[in-house]
Amino acid sequence: MFGYVRPNKGELLIREFSRFRSVYCGICKEIGNSYGQVPRIALTYDITMLGVLLNSLDIDEPVEEMQRCILNPVKKRPMQTHSQNLHRCAALSVLLANGKFIDEIQDGNPVIGNFGKVLLKKATHKASKEYPVESLAISEGLKKLREIEKNMNIQSDGNLEPLYEMAANQFGEILEIIFKQAFSSFFLQDPHREILIKGIGILAFNLGKWIFIIDAIDDYEQDIKTGNWSPFIYETKEKAHEIALGCLAEYEKEIDQVAALLPYKRDAGIISNIIQNGLPFVRQKIFLHQKMGRL
Repeated sequence: MFGYVRPNKGELLIREFSRFRSVYCGICKEIGNSYGQVPRIALTYDITMLGVLLNSLDIDEPVEEMQRCILNPVKKRPMQTHSQNLHRCAALSVLLANGKFIDEIQDGNPVIGNFGKVLLKKATHKASKEYPVESLAISEGLKKLREIEKNMNIQSDGNLEPLYEMAANQFGEILEIIFKQAFSSFFLQDPHREILIKGIGILAFNLGKWIFIIDAIDDYEQDIKTGNWSPFIYETKEKAHEIALGCLAEYEKEIDQVAALLPYKRDAGIISNIIQNGLPFVRQKIFLHQKMGRL
């Protein structure tokens, strides 16, 4: 379910892409230093976006050093060094990956799911102790998602809420909690602190819904073919695409409106690229059945 939130590389300045990659590589190295080398498989572009956003709103300037990558040890590249922002993103990478492996088990892929859980067991335990609120939000949120899957139709306030909307909202709530926790120590001297934190929560809520819907469309044909659960299980492919396009456009608009009001200290161009160019670019690729490669 992860890896869709990324910049449109072709529209980034060279220095902006270098900065994005320095965050990506910094989180990767932080996972290795804090949780072991194997959990580096948990790294995603989605969490890198959170890392860039944290850095862009932080008072302190992130520190970069020229270091070697485990995949390319010959050539040094700029990487952000250890910080609380990087460590948080490293822990969230592990926790979200563990949740994904649990989902694999529920989706009838016990070999992949159990193998992944074993690989991340120690790392997940450590990350859960360090970030208990986020860990609980992820585990409880995914549990509620599975309940929605089991109970195809659930009454909400007397009205039958669309299945895709219920499920997307649930995943959105997970990201909302994660993002609001991440920024809980920010804007301490700002008189508008509560509004800013609330706004970041709205951004994250819509981003979570966007991720859920784009993933559902990406997996639609495979889910229907294999009999796996899909939020669009009752819709034809054409209708599912029509519904999803409307939802995604709405979420992108909400995300952009909030992001435009945040008090950036740096890297606003990267965030703007991800939201205004990256999300629509990924949406177009997925609807054309084109797989996303590495940046």
